[in-house]
Amino acid sequence: MRSDVADVVTDSEGNFVERRGLRVGSLDPTEPLGYMYDYWRWLRGMTGCQLSNVDTAHLMRAGIVGTLHVVNVESSDPDDFRFELFGFRVPLEHVEKPRQIGYDVYVDSVLRDYNTVRLTAAPRLQRVRTQLGPAYYNYRRLIVPLLDKRRRVSRLLVGFQLEPGDGTIVKRR
Repeated sequence: MRSDVADVVTDSEGNFVERRGLRVGSLDPTEPLGYMYDYWRWLRGMTGCQLSNVDTAHLMRAGIVGTLHVVNVESSDPDDFRFELFGFRVPLEHVEKPRQIGYDVYVDSVLRDYNTVRLTAAPRLQRVRTQLGPAYYNYRRLIVPLLDKRRRVSRLLVGFQLEPGDGTIVKRR
């Protein structure tokens, strides 16, 4: 299901990020993000919803391995968030922290979304379209919170489902 509202940010170099919120209830449980969401709901209801409760066999069944990040968000400063797992199929250079990705227009929106999930402990599903440098990226992204022993959000599982046109090189005139 498509949202009527899109958040679009641009920079002076022609890069842009468009994020459109989607309802998590619109996810198909037979698709990777839908399976991941249903598994997270089970974790939340039946376990402490901690990283140690995650069964990687479920992530493999979801088909999300390779496009999954685990982000440590224990710090209250988004600039200190760091990747504990960086999806090898995500077409960006692997970095230790989201702040190091290299496109401020993209990083600022990613950190805002990660911090929103950290603060609200609520999942977030979005369709994202971007142009970063010479390429377009199109994907749906699901961010779900994981808790620590004090029941505070400490990690995020971030799953991506790439869409047609992802990684298309832009021909500049």
